Amino acid sequence: MLSSHQYGFRMGLSTTLAICDMQENILENLEKGFITCTIFCDLSKAFDTIDHDVLLWKSNNFFGIRGLPLKLLASYLQGPQQYTVIDGCTSATLNITQVVSQGSSLGPLLFALYINALPSTKLIPTLFADDTVLSISGSNSTELHSIANTELEKVNEWLHFNKLSLMIVSRKNNQLIDFNVKINDKTITRTTCVKCLGVFINDKVTWSNHIAYLENILSCSVELFYRICQYLSDRALKSVYFSCVYSHPQFPIGAWCGASITTLNQLNVLHNKIIRAMT
Repeated sequence: MLSSHQYGFRMGLSTTLAICDMQENILENLEKGFITCTIFCDLSKAFDTIDHDVLLWKSNNFFGIRGLPLKLLASYLQGPQQYTVIDGCTSATLNITQVVSQGSSLGPLLFALYINALPSTKLIPTLFADDTVLSISGSNSTELHSIANTELEKVNEWLHFNKLSLMIVSRKNNQLIDFNVKINDKTITRTTCVKCLGVFINDKVTWSNHIAYLENILSCSVELFYRICQYLSDRALKSVYFSCVYSHPQFPIGAWCGASITTLNQLNVLHNKIIRAMT
């Protein structure tokens, strides 16, 4: 029912798998000699912009939710009302026609159903909740430029973007000087590195930026542990280690563990210093 490109709110899937899927797609196209245009989107208040009527229509026509189940869903969506009270004065009561609660049990599933139609274009999506990455490849910059602009306009017909950034991954840098992608006649800012799903990805897919980020965290942690080791018990030190240090290099280790040995060795050196400080 849900797109295979949706990694959010689904059992057995995670941000790590989403990042690995995106990375595999980029590297596969690089091996073929293609250029990849990757557009990173932060959907504007995604859960607050879901139209209830559109969601019910999609549930009926795309997912086969009909009859009593559809009526129950409509009752759930169309029940809430809102009003404002200021200095004892109460406004008129209005029905809430948009928004699903992100913190509810049903909200994330409804959002996944609502955005599920996005993969219908030639842009290859990687979706995790309201974080959306759109990728498309071409044999040359002229072809890629034309397809990317055309397909992005299709997506824009029903989706409003916020905080857009563009990254071009290629081994043909001389072809990309005048490469621009626009939406609503506004050029998307091009970048060589972007933070997506908690990791830093650069246009060479080398993970050097993310490794530098981890090195900074571990370097600060070395000094911290040498200062606190004389005041805390071994049990307390382990608790601080697992809560403040261990989680950073572990996520998403399945993606960046293929970095160069030289780079990984530096992380090991810093990590070993923290362990020595604890012992």
